[in-house]
Amino acid sequence: MSAPTRPHRTVSRVTIKRHLGPDTQVDDKAMVIAPTDPSLTDPFLALSEDWFSEPGFEWHPHRGLETVTTVLDGVLEHGDNTGNAGALQPGDLQWMTAGRGIIHRELAFRNEHAHTLQLWLNLPARSKLVDTSYQDLLAASRPRLTLPGVIIDVDRQTDRQTDRQTDWRPIRLRTRRRTACCRSPSPITSSQRS
Repeated sequence: MSAPTRPHRTVSRVTIKRHLGPDTQVDDKAMVIAPTDPSLTDPFLALSEDWFSEPGFEWHPHRGLETVTTVLDGVLEHGDNTGNAGALQPGDLQWMTAGRGIIHRELAFRNEHAHTLQLWLNLPARSKLVDTSYQDLLAASRPRLTLPGVIIDVDRQTDRQTDRQTDWRPIRLRTRRRTACCRSPSPITSSQRS
């Protein structure tokens, strides 16, 4: 039996971040991927950049998707209706699988401020009702590759708290940041790839 083929995709448009401004939850907001037509971006549903201090995102539900939140600045306090809670600092990531449903909140620690980037991922139909899970990927515990002009953080979700049947895809994220020394990053050689 051969592996299923993935549909061929082409770039149909290039968009820029859309500034939305403040609202009742945030001090400022921008949408990088707007949730207007998921068929064009699936499995990516939304990518939002948020700056908030008070109130932040009080209790709200999610179901059938995953969120990947990166803290860019400040401290993000999170909690949910199953007892998970914690605080994430700059460079930390949180991978939340909402699955069959969760009610959670994301607040700026002590109402000071938080700057986050959050990606919403559509779960495949077979995984929409998996158990809810969280994984905090702390910056201090992740491998980092520093090359002239760039820093690359490698984030892997390999130790899921759910069983193997619901662990439906391996996760590898790479965060690239240019450093002040160079205008364009050096290429990554095959020996540096994970």
